[in-house]
Amino acid sequence: MREEIYHNGRTSDEHSAWLDNLKGDERLIVHAPVGHVHTILIASTVKRALQYSMTLRMRSDFLEGLERLIDGRVITEKVMAAIKPADDVSFAMIREADALPVFKKYEVLASVEVFGALAKLNPSLLDALRLCFPDLSTPTHQKEPLQCSA
Repeated sequence: MREEIYHNGRTSDEHSAWLDNLKGDERLIVHAPVGHVHTILIASTVKRALQYSMTLRMRSDFLEGLERLIDGRVITEKVMAAIKPADDVSFAMIREADALPVFKKYEVLASVEVFGALAKLNPSLLDALRLCFPDLSTPTHQKEPLQCSA
C-alpha cells in the first residue's frame, strides 16, 4: 500500500524523521511562525527603500510602517534594530516571490531553503529571528555558521 504524501513530497514518517534531524538554525527557521519570518523580511525591504531619496512624507510613511510592525512581544524594538536593509540579491529573491499566490509566497520565503539563502546574504535576518525565538536557538548559535540542507 502506497503511503500518502504529507508535506513537501515526504510521507508523515519521512517528515517526522526530517524534523527530528534539524539542527540549530534549521530548527529555528522551520519552527518560527511564518508571519513573524515574513515581518522580518518586510522590515528588511522597507529599510532598503529608506536608503534611497524620497519625499519627507514618503520617508515618514515608511518609518511609521516599520513602527507598526513592532508588536512588543515577539517583534520588539531590539529585533527591529537588528534587521539590516535587504541587499540587491535578497531583494530580487523576495520580489520574485511576489508573483506567487500570497500563502504560497509566505511558505516559500519562510522555508529553510529560501530563508536560509536570504540569511546567508543578510545575516541580520537570522539574528532577528534568534532574538524573536531564543528558545528555538541553540545556546552556541553565534559560533555555528548557518547550515541549511534540504
